Amino acid sequence: MVILKLSQLSHLSLYSIQRRWLLITSLIVLILDFVTKHFVRVFEPNIQLLSFFSLSYTTNTGGAFGIFRGLPWLFIVAGVIVMGIIAYYYKRIPQNCYYIISIGLILGGTLGNLLDRVLLGQVTDFIAFSFWPAFNIADSALSIGMVCLAILLWREDMGVSNTSKKTSKKTLEAKK
Repeated sequence: MVILKLSQLSHLSLYSIQRRWLLITSLIVLILDFVTKHFVRVFEPNIQLLSFFSLSYTTNTGGAFGIFRGLPWLFIVAGVIVMGIIAYYYKRIPQNCYYIISIGLILGGTLGNLLDRVLLGQVTDFIAFSFWPAFNIADSALSIGMVCLAILLWREDMGVSNTSKKTSKKTLEAKK
């Protein structure tokens, strides 16, 4: 059992603690994705839960919606590039939990599907809606992370996230 004293934690800044949430988020996604895909490969379910929703084992050697089938190497390269970009910009990620969790979802989803492609040559999908191609936990995390990141970047570009900073600067200037 390891007992840490508060003085031992003093070297950890809030900044580094927030960064760790990126890795924790990624790890949670990766574990959930791995466990659910393993379960699906072992039991090969075909369970109709609702008239439009089922859990059905299927595989995909391509990308989203089955594009570029039979080219897993293309998505392996893309996954490595995504991880490289995240690693390169890791220290520049804004100290904002929304950015950190969004990028953590993207990293976890990328790792989950990359693991499948490298080990199996294909991705295991199992969440199936009658009106949408089958997908998995990694796909969901990637999609949610990308949408959230796009919204955050759009809001920042529109100046929405800087409103409180501008207001506080104006308040400080008015007090002078």
